[in-house]
Amino acid sequence: MEVSVVIPIYNAERYMRRAVESALAQPETAEVLLVEDASPDNALKICRELENEFKRVRLLRHPDHGNHGAGASRNLGILNAKSLYIAFLDADDFFLENRFAHTKVLFEKSSDVDGVYEAVGFEFLTEAGRQKWLAKGFHHNGHMVDCAKPDNLFETLVNGKGTIHLNGLTVKKSLFEKCGYFPESLKVHQDTALIVKMSVWGKLVPGHLSKPVAMRTFHDENRILNQKDKHLDKYLYWKMLFNWACDNSLSSNRLTFLFNRYLYSVLRSLKSQNLEFNNYCQRIISFSKDILSHPFLFIVAVSQAISERVLHKSFNSSLFGRGAR
Repeated sequence: MEVSVVIPIYNAERYMRRAVESALAQPETAEVLLVEDASPDNALKICRELENEFKRVRLLRHPDHGNHGAGASRNLGILNAKSLYIAFLDADDFFLENRFAHTKVLFEKSSDVDGVYEAVGFEFLTEAGRQKWLAKGFHHNGHMVDCAKPDNLFETLVNGKGTIHLNGLTVKKSLFEKCGYFPESLKVHQDTALIVKMSVWGKLVPGHLSKPVAMRTFHDENRILNQKDKHLDKYLYWKMLFNWACDNSLSSNRLTFLFNRYLYSVLRSLKSQNLEFNNYCQRIISFSKDILSHPFLFIVAVSQAISERVLHKSFNSSLFGRGAR
């Protein structure tokens, strides 16, 4: 098994050598593709040094040498990859020993498997990064909580019962021909969106979920810890996924799942303090068009929301009632 490891490079000069060396330490790594995304630091210089130092390292840049984001950078790496298997690594993260050992076994065991996801651990490089992480209410894991079956993986991901981090995912290059590439219109959550699509068009199976195969690092400059408007980002994410689901004629149950999340994201984004009036109106108009196009989904979503609220109130009343007695 030979793997192409794709690493998008932006503002990571302090960490990228560790990332590259951790990828090269894996016997299955055939090449490491560094996709430099017009980083304002000395990353390009370090990329060139690493390319000259290691035969398995290749430097890629966008044709215009401009900044296009992580999604576009990963897509460029995928298109230039020479191996049949693709893995991803963020430039400030690193692989652990035997990263692909169990993944290799699962691919060799079943020819119909399109991808393997495994646990990813994390570490805080600064106290400020740890405090930001806790303040945003993130969970203390970066992997699937339960071993979901491939057929139920879509529902598990959409319902927020678990996540798959790119550092722990290995897929066949052929899967991108089925599900497409990273959505370049999104500034964040491109990876999550693509993995949801993969769960529909491919067979993803769990590998080791109790022991990490890679590590995420958190520091003051982490993009996920410095989101300006997370509700706007979530709104754009769910809207894109819902429109994709409609275009690809997903089942009514899956459309309902996505529409519910889309509805909640709209309501939350409208409460954003940073939302200008024009954007507020545009969001209302856009969602209204989706309601007119899918009235049944809207009715189902509202009915479910009312039912959940009634059950919640009933539960609380029963709970407090017992306490009073």
